[in-house]
Amino acid sequence: MQAEYYSSLDGEPANRQAALTFAPEAVRRLSSIPGVLHLAASVIADHHEADADADPRLLLEGERLVRQAIALSNGTYPRYHATHARIATLRGAYGAARASIGRAIEEEDSSGAEYALRIGDYQLIRARILHAQQAETLRAGQSEATAELRRIRAQILEIMGLLAAVIAFITTAANITAGQPPGPAAGLLTTAGGVTLLVFWGSWILGDVPEAARHARCLSVPLAGGEEVLVCSDGFARLVEPFGLVDGYAALLRAVRGGAGAAGDLVERKNHRRHRSDPAPTVAAWRFI
Repeated sequence: MQAEYYSSLDGEPANRQAALTFAPEAVRRLSSIPGVLHLAASVIADHHEADADADPRLLLEGERLVRQAIALSNGTYPRYHATHARIATLRGAYGAARASIGRAIEEEDSSGAEYALRIGDYQLIRARILHAQQAETLRAGQSEATAELRRIRAQILEIMGLLAAVIAFITTAANITAGQPPGPAAGLLTTAGGVTLLVFWGSWILGDVPEAARHARCLSVPLAGGEEVLVCSDGFARLVEPFGLVDGYAALLRAVRGGAGAAGDLVERKNHRRHRSDPAPTVAAWRFI
């Protein structure tokens, strides 16, 4: 067969391509012969091992062919399992690859004349599986480390920019207060210091620093279903206490459930009677089913 002939030659790209061309034709003509199916799968494995950028869809076809060959032969040929291990490794299915090569080693006839050679090939495939898996793990770790370094670099640049802005702000404040009386100058410098602290605090809390979230006050409330949860500002909650304009939180929730008009009336009552300077609060309600 031409596919077998070209696959037995050296690993030149032209020979591999010729084997890859004739193998599907052989499968089309002799689709019920396990050896033909296995040969086509082996040709595909050879092609991908030599060319990592080959069409990945070929690997799916190769796995289908070798599985069909194993099924037709009732799994009696260890070489078929070894070929499946090669294809599974190329696809990144390392668990399946280890299982297949283990079965090939276990089922190889120790009385055969080529036993030592085949076991050597199987052990080489097993070593390649381990190497490929470790290499993928290292690549994943390297990608994570690179992403972390980029994040740290971005944070350093942000801090440098913030420091430059703060230094410019303090320098400007110092220049302004140079000709001022002691009282106003001290007040301006105090204000500048407070703004500086506020900027640093805000950049940490509002930034993408995970440690900042750990300082938030959190509360977990188990819900069994059917409960209603009201989220509102402290100003809106004061309708219940200390102002007492609503008879309990249940009544407050009913008012919110009644729509924006009912809630707005409550806010207007509070502002009119108690605290005109309070801004209109934002209210959100959820029902958990």
